[in-house]
Amino acid sequence: MLLYHPMYDPYHCAYRILTVLESVQSDRIEIERIRIADFFFLFPHLVGTIVLPQGTQKIRSVARKLENNYVGVINSKRAYEQLKHIQLTTLRGLAARGILVPDPLVDGWVQRSSEDLRSDVRQIVENSALNMNDVQKFVVDVLVQLPLAGKGGLKNRSGLSEYRYDVI
Repeated sequence: MLLYHPMYDPYHCAYRILTVLESVQSDRIEIERIRIADFFFLFPHLVGTIVLPQGTQKIRSVARKLENNYVGVINSKRAYEQLKHIQLTTLRGLAARGILVPDPLVDGWVQRSSEDLRSDVRQIVENSALNMNDVQKFVVDVLVQLPLAGKGGLKNRSGLSEYRYDVI
């Protein structure tokens, strides 16, 4: 029996990462930040399990309604770590194709190159960025804008990555 899950698909990962990059208003973004955003694009119902900023508690119930009873995540940290290899391979692949600038990747940053995407791919990514659900919009508008490191940062709030040894 053959099972498919987008978590293990590098092409789906590229689609998610390009959608996040299209939606975030920044020239450069940390790899760790893009990895967390990608994780929540893949498992939007898990946004309901994290420590949310003040005034954004309504999104918790919206996120929990998106849970899929057939494809669950038992351990978020483990899934996040399993996803790391696919995410990093995808980022290197996008850099090799000229979609990302390769030099910042070495320093832990993701930066879009000036090279345009193919028109069909660009259309798919733009449509996806325009048609995001409320939780995905919350991820790119609120979560990605939070500080990454330290107590109260994105790594701490999500519980997906160690934050205690971050240099602030």
